[in-house]
Amino acid sequence: MRRRTVLAGLAGVFAGCNSVGTEASSSSVTTPAPVPSDAPVSTDRWRRFDEEICPRFDRRTDQTVCGHVQSAESALRLLPDRPVVHLADGDPVKPLRLTLRWTAEGALTVFANDWYVFERTADEWTNVATASPGGETVNLQHGDRHYWLLDTTTHDTAADVESVATSLSPGRHAFAVQTVSERSSVYTECLALFDVVAADGRGQTDV
Repeated sequence: MRRRTVLAGLAGVFAGCNSVGTEASSSSVTTPAPVPSDAPVSTDRWRRFDEEICPRFDRRTDQTVCGHVQSAESALRLLPDRPVVHLADGDPVKPLRLTLRWTAEGALTVFANDWYVFERTADEWTNVATASPGGETVNLQHGDRHYWLLDTTTHDTAADVESVATSLSPGRHAFAVQTVSERSSVYTECLALFDVVAADGRGQTDV
């Protein structure tokens, strides 16, 4: 069962990294977080991320987890529906769907409207999009999922789907949201990596 609520105090102070763009801009090179010990997804189409360490963007969080280095059994995991977004005339051929899964016991608060997107050039990650301040959160219970639909235009979505309208350029990107576990009070930054490739092949990363 999932429900929406507004945590005026908590969300207003910490939600979703509305100041993360400023923090990242002052130091464009981020020190990577330790890579979880779980093996990465091993299917061929995801091999492009095999050597990619898990970056960390908001150091106010207790930990950062990246979907591409977590196992299928991980209790909290954010994954895109595909590793590559293809552009046509500057727009995605189809929106990218990102899924946050929660399988642990107890409630998980998701700062669903406070997402942010980083792009990597060489060894630097730069904040390229940050949601407007919101404060609305989503509470997930064991077995629940929440979704984001990333495109250059806004879409009408269901209650458990957030529409994310932002421009995309060729290159490697990370989509991020933050959560807090009711039982442990651990704040987690959840990242999902994906590549954006133009029609002429720009942004293509070798598998």
